[in-house]
Amino acid sequence: MRLMRILFLFFIGLCALVSIMIVQTLYLQAEGAVHENRSSAFAQTFNKIRYYLFLPRTKLQLFIRNLRNRYKGSPVTISEPDPNRAEQISDIIAEMVSQKEYVQYLVLVITAPGKKDIRSLIRNEGYWAYNWTDSEGVPINWKHYFVVGQNEDANVNAAVLEEAKQFGDILVGNFEDSYKNLVFKSLWLIEWAVNRYDFDTMVKCDDDTIINMSKYHELMKQQDLSVPFFGGVRFGGMPVFRHGRYEVKPEEWAPDKFSPYCSGGGYTLNPQAIHKFLDVHYSGVQPVFLVEDAFMGTLAYHAQIDPVQLVPYFRAFSPHKFCNSDQTTLLHYVKEQNQKIYMDYYKSMDRPCSTGAVFPCLQPSQVL
Repeated sequence: MRLMRILFLFFIGLCALVSIMIVQTLYLQAEGAVHENRSSAFAQTFNKIRYYLFLPRTKLQLFIRNLRNRYKGSPVTISEPDPNRAEQISDIIAEMVSQKEYVQYLVLVITAPGKKDIRSLIRNEGYWAYNWTDSEGVPINWKHYFVVGQNEDANVNAAVLEEAKQFGDILVGNFEDSYKNLVFKSLWLIEWAVNRYDFDTMVKCDDDTIINMSKYHELMKQQDLSVPFFGGVRFGGMPVFRHGRYEVKPEEWAPDKFSPYCSGGGYTLNPQAIHKFLDVHYSGVQPVFLVEDAFMGTLAYHAQIDPVQLVPYFRAFSPHKFCNSDQTTLLHYVKEQNQKIYMDYYKSMDRPCSTGAVFPCLQPSQVL
């Protein structure tokens, strides 16, 4: 009799496991079909069912997260604070931004804890140091911060703490600063942004990116910001790699091609888009994978936001080819001291390089 019960329970468990595997397979197949044709009736029905199934869990998670923010009084963190740290660097910013304030544009720059020199260059000689104005000479209302994680070297973290105290422009998340955590870094910074500021749009970019904020201001005036907005250098139909550094497993994203996304070197969002991204992320409908810009594209896909192509205003590669254009607004892969050279040209010529040549003293390979 006891053996029969054991066999029965084993049979029930096996059936449950097989059922889960079948449902998961059907789900992935359905998601792949939806990816191929988002406008079909099946795709719309599938997305509605998936959304409402996850909605109660999403609302509960958002409620808990907002409750924690209300009583904790510091930026949301991906992981628990390190109890060995007497002071969290992000609390410095929390004290400075004790109440939510309005800023038209917010720029958050991804960098690493040990890259003090590049932060100093951007602060003192790069685009942060320029007095950007609109077409009528009115100063652009914008703020900017560096975003870093934790370094394994306690001395580096201590140095970042001192730098943050001195300049008040560094946000530090409670996670290891590494490539594998780049996605969490981006999620953390967009969540921090909507918790701390009211703004029209924000830019997330790398520390080898420069932005002409005057042209960015004019560009944003042309966009429809009454709806969720996500724009940049738009890539569509990019292949999914199943091996190597950019590996994405089938259970993380089933189709062989990514949904459209914006290059991670610099993209822009408004608060409506950010809230939808976070809703999707906290719902758990999309597993996290390591390719940051493609992952953000999957959040846009689930949120039914189509990324806006901002080329030729945003450029992701070969800045020496586009720096002379009067349309250029954001340039990626402008390395270190070249940011100063670009800005010196801009101050005298209203564009970051000369007409005849990129730089009289630099070849294009050096600009990259």
